[in-house]
Amino acid sequence: MKKKLIFPISHFYKNINRNLCFCFMLFVSMFYGQRTTIGFYSGSSVGYNSIYGVNTPNTDLLDFNYNSDLTFFENISVMNDGDLSNFEFFNGSVFGIRVNLPVIRGISIQPEIEYQQLDFNHILYQNGTGVFNNLNFGLSGLEIDGEYKIANYFWRTHSVSFPFVVKLYPTKNLFFQLGAKFGFLVRAEESRTLAKFNIGDEYVDYERISWERTVYDFFDSNSIEDNHGFDINQWPFNWNTSLLMGLGFETKSFYFSLRYNLGLLNFFKEIDNKDDDFFDNYNLEIDTQIYHSFDPITPTVNNNFKLHTIHISIGYHISD
Repeated sequence: MKKKLIFPISHFYKNINRNLCFCFMLFVSMFYGQRTTIGFYSGSSVGYNSIYGVNTPNTDLLDFNYNSDLTFFENISVMNDGDLSNFEFFNGSVFGIRVNLPVIRGISIQPEIEYQQLDFNHILYQNGTGVFNNLNFGLSGLEIDGEYKIANYFWRTHSVSFPFVVKLYPTKNLFFQLGAKFGFLVRAEESRTLAKFNIGDEYVDYERISWERTVYDFFDSNSIEDNHGFDINQWPFNWNTSLLMGLGFETKSFYFSLRYNLGLLNFFKEIDNKDDDFFDNYNLEIDTQIYHSFDPITPTVNNNFKLHTIHISIGYHISD
């Protein structure tokens, strides 16, 4: 009579656990150990320019209008000339304090405190019919299928965020980073500009109509600002929430990081009181430099958007 082969379940699971441990140790051995460090970083926000599009507003992160009449180096120079009609390579700044804490070999976590200042354009749309002060504007991309670009704003924002990043080290100095950040605007400055478009509906230039600014200050409880239906008791900006991804390089004292910030929440939040809704008022603030009159047609276009930025930063840290 043949003996029946008995394979204990406990032995089976023991082999699985042994194999899993081996694979885990093999994975970890591919990475390098790191030190605990504390330091700071500073850099520039790259490429977030204007918000515009054909029929629907959109966010253009890297939008550069290369001018064939200029040399290569002249085109490079306009990347930081303050004229947001072109791609602004550096249109903001970032400063942060960070702590790098190793978890296991080749993996660390990095909590941060970050301040960011960012400049960008916001072009508003609304369905309607308009009579132009200057007919050239009416023939140059201001109206597409009944949807008009009714106003253009220049924004300078100041925000404080708390990033949390997981870092993986495939080599001793190179790392990949993935995480998220959560924060809020502390100050936003808004001023009107005059946007110009060509017949292809391309945004080609802008100029400041006035240097007067509307200032939203989170800590100014005595502010009397009341434009665009904004009630001072209701902060009109959402929390600053983004996913983070990128790579970097660090030594015992030097830190370099290239990071993409993918915004998750809309820049504006909607006012609770729908009779005094932020978007209804904001959308209908038409540019009198362009329009003699403008009759809106419902529905109001929601001109909200999400912020997407690229950070290039360098820093210094002290390690154990």
